Amino acid sequence: MSLSGLRTLTLNSTCPTFHEFVAILQASPDLQFLSLKKTWLETGLESPPNSFNTKVFLPRLRGLHIYEASAYQNPFLLDRIEALSLETFEVTARYQRIPEDFTQLCESSGRYIGAFPLPCGEMEALAQIGVMDNQLRFGVGGRTITIRNQR
Repeated sequence: MSLSGLRTLTLNSTCPTFHEFVAILQASPDLQFLSLKKTWLETGLESPPNSFNTKVFLPRLRGLHIYEASAYQNPFLLDRIEALSLETFEVTARYQRIPEDFTQLCESSGRYIGAFPLPCGEMEALAQIGVMDNQLRFGVGGRTITIRNQR
């Protein structure tokens, strides 16, 4: 399967399997924008996501937006996507149980801070972490990732 002409992929309220979704991404090397809203990746009992370790290289991906996602599922996906051209990244997580541990989601999201090169001529960057108004924000050198808790 080849989807090399696909530039934008938006899924809303769908439930593909994890393997189906990764196969679509692998077949879409020219993808520039990926948006998932209320999209749950079915894992199935026979093959949990952590058993699928293949990296998905999306060299042209500039925007990655995941809205109303599971804090449990999305780290598996985020850990597999390599997007060196990423310019915008946003995750909005929805609680499935209270309290839900967001440690893995924060670690997986934090990888994308390093996707950006430092501004020209700068040898260091200030790291920032903050929590307020149902948001967790962290960033390096003026580039920030925000995870919001929608109520």
